[in-house]
Amino acid sequence: MANMGIKKDSVAIIGLGRFGMAVAKTLASNGKSVLALDNDQRMIDQIAPYVEACACVDTMDLEALREIGLEDFPCVIVGIGEKAKEASILTTALVAGLGVPRIIARATDELHEKVLKAIGAHETVNPEAEIGHRIGQRLSYPNFLEEFQLGDEATLVEIDVPESWANKSLQELNLRRKHRINVVAIRKQGKVRANPSSDEVLNKGDTLIAIGSTKAVEGLKDNTSV
Repeated sequence: MANMGIKKDSVAIIGLGRFGMAVAKTLASNGKSVLALDNDQRMIDQIAPYVEACACVDTMDLEALREIGLEDFPCVIVGIGEKAKEASILTTALVAGLGVPRIIARATDELHEKVLKAIGAHETVNPEAEIGHRIGQRLSYPNFLEEFQLGDEATLVEIDVPESWANKSLQELNLRRKHRINVVAIRKQGKVRANPSSDEVLNKGDTLIAIGSTKAVEGLKDNTSV
């Protein structure tokens, strides 16, 4: 394993399946210091050109994790997949025992998620469920391109301008009063305009970036004009 200086934004990723590999490459491309770990040397060889450091290691071996210095990392992602739930659970427990301040673990179902949180994971992600949800939402509400939960009560949403809104200004639409959402930006022809004025006219093909309560966004989905 190449030496790496652990920084405040360093991340260690355990498990280099499609999920772990994608996370590792994305973080590295964004300038983050990444340590990638897997028990399969082929996966290590694949990720080596992209990350600062990597190692083939048995992540169910506590001494091996200590030798790597995993306890010094501010964040560890356990990305071990569905075919190795036992390894996922044991590895997460060992990482938690090292006192890592932030542990994000991949869960494959609701029970797995509960177990991971019970043994020390601070956050869990279920990529398959999230992708399925997003595809279902996209098919159900074609104008709603993306949604991001901001805590429990607020949602940031991207809305493809529907025909009923085209050629009307924000003042005419009065979305804040009618739908209780606030438009924070508009994307026109690939360019984002933040804090648009009330006289900004919307065109078909524009995208609104808006924020509102989760209840308000859900209500907007049920509006037949959107």
